[in-house]
Amino acid sequence: MSSSSSVTSLATFYRIVFLGMSGVGKTSIVQWILNLSPPNEYIPTIGVNFYNLDTVAYDNQYYLQLCDVSGNEIYSNLISTFLKAASVTILVFDYQNKDSQLEIQRLYSTVSEYISPTKILIVGNNAKDEKKSATKTLASWTKTHNLVIFPVSVQENTGKSRLIQEIIRIISDSSTLKALFPSIDRNSKSRSNK
Repeated sequence: MSSSSSVTSLATFYRIVFLGMSGVGKTSIVQWILNLSPPNEYIPTIGVNFYNLDTVAYDNQYYLQLCDVSGNEIYSNLISTFLKAASVTILVFDYQNKDSQLEIQRLYSTVSEYISPTKILIVGNNAKDEKKSATKTLASWTKTHNLVIFPVSVQENTGKSRLIQEIIRIISDSSTLKALFPSIDRNSKSRSNK
């Protein structure tokens, strides 16, 4: 990701939805992406928290709305509302919590029902424990669904750049953009502004 003074296309709004079990670190990851200090103690998200990020990558301006959806079961009815407008959905689990690894598999099934042009990313938090804590079931499941786990660790400050680059890559993909915004021909706009 590079910063540039000449932006070659109009900025577009993208919604990035973070889902996962309560306590897996969704809020910490979102705040880490925004370069905010993660909370010192666990405070469960109530409903949905919204964060905005304006960034320039590959000579394009991006406005990202990061939606941190509570993992509490009483808010599960909110999920479909946010998925309908999602550009990317990030399913978060904690390597130290085997139940959270099972929960992302269930969430994936739910997300897949609502999203056709949206890319789904699997993010494993507390990646320092990834080798000893990832279950064989999770490894098999991700392979079956042709998914890649993006290991991150907020505490160790690892994996952030790769995750952000993948989000930008997905929303920059012309087929995704055309599916989300059929009236926009991104390639012709980029060529005409150079």
